[in-house]
Amino acid sequence: MHKFNTCPYCNQKISFKIELEDIDTNYYPAPVYISCKLCNQTSTFYMDSRLQVSYKELGIKKSKMTTKIKTIKTL
Repeated sequence: MHKFNTCPYCNQKISFKIELEDIDTNYYPAPVYISCKLCNQTSTFYMDSRLQVSYKELGIKKSKMTTKIKTIKTL
């Protein structure tokens, strides 16, 4: 599923492909790292159960989850 949003670092429109398998469905909002190819920065996006972005934060945020958080590169 392709998603569009803006990078919290450079504020440019970004797109990325994310699937339900990319997040830990035991935790919502589920974090995923998005690596922006425009500014080469990685931020944490939080996805809800419909794979919609709930909110985003600068940098890589640690989580209490036991599973590894996936890093997705923008298209």
